[in-house]
Amino acid sequence: MEQKNKRKSSFAMMLVREKADGTIRQHHISSLALELTMFVLFLIAVAAVCEIVYQSILIRDLREEAANDQISIEELTEGNTILAEEKDDLSDKVEVLSETVAKLAAEEEVRQEELIESYLPKGFPLSGSSGSGSVSMTVSEENSHTLILKASVGNAVVTVGTGVVEAIEKDEEYGNKIIFDHQNGYRSIYYSQGTPLVKEGETLGKRYILFLIGEDNLELAYQVMKEEEYIDPRDIMEISG
Repeated sequence: MEQKNKRKSSFAMMLVREKADGTIRQHHISSLALELTMFVLFLIAVAAVCEIVYQSILIRDLREEAANDQISIEELTEGNTILAEEKDDLSDKVEVLSETVAKLAAEEEVRQEELIESYLPKGFPLSGSSGSGSVSMTVSEENSHTLILKASVGNAVVTVGTGVVEAIEKDEEYGNKIIFDHQNGYRSIYYSQGTPLVKEGETLGKRYILFLIGEDNLELAYQVMKEEEYIDPRDIMEISG
C-alpha cells in the first residue's frame, strides 16, 4: 500500500508597510501567533462582557438598595413627624398638667393656711359681737387674763376656733367649765352657768355652740392659754366676732 505523506495545512498573515522612502517592508505573522492573538482578544472580550454584566448587576443592586433606603428615609421622616407631633402634644399636656398642679398646690397652700388659721383661738366667744348692744366685755378685776362677757337671752357661747373638747369640769363660781384644746399649743376656756351642749373628746369647728344663754347664765368668763401659760385673750381675739 502506498503511503501518502499528509501535511498539516497552515496559514500566515502578511503585513505590508511602506516606508517614507518608498521601500516596502513585509511582516509575516504565523498562524499560531494569530490564533494566540485571537484567543487573547476573545478572553478580553469575554472579560469585558462579564465586567459589563457584573457592573450592570451591581448598578441594579445599588439602585434597589437606594430605592429601599429612600423608602426607609421616607418612613423615618414620617415617623419623626409623628413623634414631633406627639412631642408637641405631650408638651402641651405637660404644660397644662404643670399649670393644674401649680394651681392645686396654691389652692392646697391656701387651704392649709386657712386650716391652720381656723385652729387659732381668734374668734369671739359669743354669737354676738362686743360692739353689739346685746353683748358687753370687761376684764376681771382679779385676773387680767380673764374676760367677763355679758350677753342677752338668745345668744350662745361658741368655740373661737377648731379643736377638741379636752375636759368638762365643775366650777364653784360659774357652775361649768369647758377646756377646749386647739391642738396647736392654744387652749380656750369657757365658764358658764348653762348646761354644756358638747361632750369630752368631740372635735368641733369654729363657732360651734357650747352653751345657750338663758336668764340664769347671762355672764360668761373666758380665758386663753398658750403653752400652759395664760395670756390676755384680747391679744389674739378678733373683736368683731
